[in-house]
Amino acid sequence: MTTMSNLLKRFRIGASRLPLVVLFLAAGPALANDLHGTGDDVLSQFFNRLKTITDDGRLFDIAATSEHLGISLHEEPTALQPGLELCTGKEGAVGARKIKIVSDQRSWYRNLPTGVPNMPVPGFIVNLPSGVGDATLKYDIRRVAPCGNRPAFLGDEANLEFSGLPSFTCITYRDVRKYLPEAKPANATDGVSVYTYHGSASDETGTYASFTFRLGADCAVSANIVQSQNLGNRFLRARAQYQNCVVKAEQEACVNRNPASGYVTLLDQLRAHSIAVCGALADFYEQEPAQGSMPDVILDRGNGSGTLCGRKYW
Repeated sequence: MTTMSNLLKRFRIGASRLPLVVLFLAAGPALANDLHGTGDDVLSQFFNRLKTITDDGRLFDIAATSEHLGISLHEEPTALQPGLELCTGKEGAVGARKIKIVSDQRSWYRNLPTGVPNMPVPGFIVNLPSGVGDATLKYDIRRVAPCGNRPAFLGDEANLEFSGLPSFTCITYRDVRKYLPEAKPANATDGVSVYTYHGSASDETGTYASFTFRLGADCAVSANIVQSQNLGNRFLRARAQYQNCVVKAEQEACVNRNPASGYVTLLDQLRAHSIAVCGALADFYEQEPAQGSMPDVILDRGNGSGTLCGRKYW
């Protein structure tokens, strides 16, 4: 009979806010639902699990996530109780609640002999040279309470991170294109590029999965699944309504502006007027019905870099 050790040898190697919930995985006996088969089989199973969680859109549901992962997880509250701390201006309050999640099984997501432990990552501009650490599953949920009378909107968010991915197995650009062809590439800054796959979307939340690559490293350094209220259709509608209000308020302020005003002075005037007229994005979110449709027209602010009220300052 082929042992698990032999199967693992067949793996291939290819070329904000303070969280309110923190989840941990504890080591234990070997997992019955471990990944198995050839290297391509293991990659296929990993991508299937990632896509299933992203499409299901229930990352706030720990039991559902546990089932999809094939890892038994449960909550274990710490002594630190919920609170409304770190309230800063209009940015919202972040509660100091922590929930510990433990497992009675060792996760299949761990360092493997065929992984690339401490894979070197070259430095680029502000990103210093580094090494990728151990394969670690991180799962946190952030719940946000409002602070002040008119807080800026900051939605609840759940994040499942496959940290130290190369220590588990090497996933290349080609692998992402093969197993998740709907994922779209985007270049970030400082030598970082990301492939993103958008899954479940509802009025309340949206969910996506992403793979992060660094310039000069063959393997993705991490994979994430994120579910957020900021990606839900209700928030997107509220943001569009808010943007329309701000554009109209700024147009009114431009009509009544002092032509001699400098850029900074005029910018402050536009912001003050839009806040006085429109309030905060959170106000629009609270007023937005749970179900609805996007505005027929979403106005463009039309102010490019260095331009205000149609005047180019630089």
